[in-house]
Amino acid sequence: MAVYTSPNDGSTLDSFLRSGATTTNENTNAENKVGEHNAIADAYRTLIQFPGIQAGVLGVVSTAFLYMKIYLDRSSNARTMRVFRIKRDVVITQVTWNIWKTGSNWSTAGGFHADDCEQTDIGSIDLTATETPDTWKSIELDGTAIQEIVDGSWTTPTLLIKMDTETDDGYMFYSSNHTTASNRPYIVVNSTILTPVTHVPRGRVRYPSNADIRLG
Repeated sequence: MAVYTSPNDGSTLDSFLRSGATTTNENTNAENKVGEHNAIADAYRTLIQFPGIQAGVLGVVSTAFLYMKIYLDRSSNARTMRVFRIKRDVVITQVTWNIWKTGSNWSTAGGFHADDCEQTDIGSIDLTATETPDTWKSIELDGTAIQEIVDGSWTTPTLLIKMDTETDDGYMFYSSNHTTASNRPYIVVNSTILTPVTHVPRGRVRYPSNADIRLG
């Protein structure tokens, strides 16, 4: 069994989409935001990439977990938070509520149209209306979906994180830009390294023509 943990050195890339600031890129923000703020009409969806995952994961993925640490509670409702795979080649330093990169609009603003994003989640977590700040949340991710990111068959390795309803259910999490490295999000991937089987060539066994071969 091999275990890959993404580094907290700032190499993880993340940003969030904001319905109240549709042309603003939030890549340098110290927070990632998900859901709708319970004091203002402003919905958030987080995008995250782990660039080192392809080189770092060895073998066949068995399980994977996304870890995010709560910064602030801006929720009034219990809600399910889900993780999806994005279909667009997102540029984290350019993405906004309206575009996935400069000059390229989402099919629907916010990035959750079927052309922009898978509609079936690869992991989820139930959050209460009163989660405690500075606590970690772990989301188990579908191993097959992560395997496809690792081996490159899924070529757009951006994850989108959103709440089910996006009404008064906002939570803020520490981002990869936070000054305290130990607060930053990370992914843990467990994999099985397959042992190669030594192949022994098969061939004919030849006996001398005068050999005395007895059976039984």
